[in-house]
Amino acid sequence: GVILSKDGKTGLVLEPIAWVSDFLVPPVIIGYFIWIQKTPKYLFNSLTDKNVITPSSDVKEEVEKILGLCQSKWTELFATIISILLVIGFALSIPISNPKYIGWVSVNSIVPWIRGAFSLFTYYACLILIFDLIVVIRVLNYIFNHSKITVHPYDPDGAGGFGIIGKFISNLCYLLGTFGILVSVSLFTNTMPNGISSFGIIYLAKVGGLFVYILLAPVLFFLPLYSGHRSMLEWRNIMLMDIQKNIDYEIIAMQSSLNDSIKLKSTIDKLNSLRDAYCHVESFPVWPFNSISVKKYFGVVLSSIL
Repeated sequence: GVILSKDGKTGLVLEPIAWVSDFLVPPVIIGYFIWIQKTPKYLFNSLTDKNVITPSSDVKEEVEKILGLCQSKWTELFATIISILLVIGFALSIPISNPKYIGWVSVNSIVPWIRGAFSLFTYYACLILIFDLIVVIRVLNYIFNHSKITVHPYDPDGAGGFGIIGKFISNLCYLLGTFGILVSVSLFTNTMPNGISSFGIIYLAKVGGLFVYILLAPVLFFLPLYSGHRSMLEWRNIMLMDIQKNIDYEIIAMQSSLNDSIKLKSTIDKLNSLRDAYCHVESFPVWPFNSISVKKYFGVVLSSIL
C-alpha cells in the first residue's frame, strides 16, 4: 500500500502532493544549497571589480567577518541538530487521518523513518540555505549603507552596473516557484505532504498558504533590493540637485539680462542645456535590476501556481 493503492490504502502513485514535497522540492533545495556556497563572495567581488562600489578597508573587513558566518561550525552544528529533531518529530508523529482514508506515509510505522532518513540532508540544506540568504542580504545592506557607490547609467546590464544583484534575486525564482507548485498541488489533493487527511479546517490552511505565497513573492523580490535602490536614488538625486542649483543661477542671470538680447540668448541656451541634462539624469536607473530579471522572476513565480 505504500507505492500502489491496496486494501483501502492510498499508495504513493495517487499522492501527487508527495511527488512534489518528497521528489521535486528536495533536489531543488539541495541544488540551491550548493549554488549559494560561493555566491556571497562572488557578488561582493563583482561589484568591486565593476567599480560601482568603493569599500573602505573597514568595510571590507566587516564584510569578510559577516561572510565568515556562512562557514561557521556553530551554524552547521545548529542546522544538524534541528534537522535531526525534525526527522524524529515527523517520524514519531502518527498522522491522524480520516478513518476511511489511509495515506501512503501511514501504512506502517517504518515508512515515516525511511522518509525521514532521506529528508535529513534536505532539512539541513534548507536551514543552511535560509541562513546564507540572510547573510547575503545583510552584506548587501551593509555595503550600500557604508560604501560610496557610482552608478554607470550606460552599463550593458541596464541597471547602472548593479544588475548582478537583480540577477541573483531573480535566480531564486525557481526555488520559490517550487514551493508555489507545492501550494498549488495541495489545493487539488485530499492530503498533506505527510499523508494526513486535509478535509475541513486544514484545507482552509492550504488556501491561506496560497494567499501568503502571492503576497510574499513581490516582497521577497523588492525587499532585499531596497537598500541598493535607496543608495542609487540618493546618488541620482545629488546630481539632480547640482543641476538644479545651476538652473537657479541661470534663471537669476536671465532676469538681470532681459534688456541684453545677446546675453539673454546665451542664458536661455544654457537653461535649455541644463533642462535636457536634468531630464537625462532623471532617467538614470535607480533599481539594481533590469526588465529581464523582473520578467524572469515573476514569470516563474506566478506560472507555478496557475
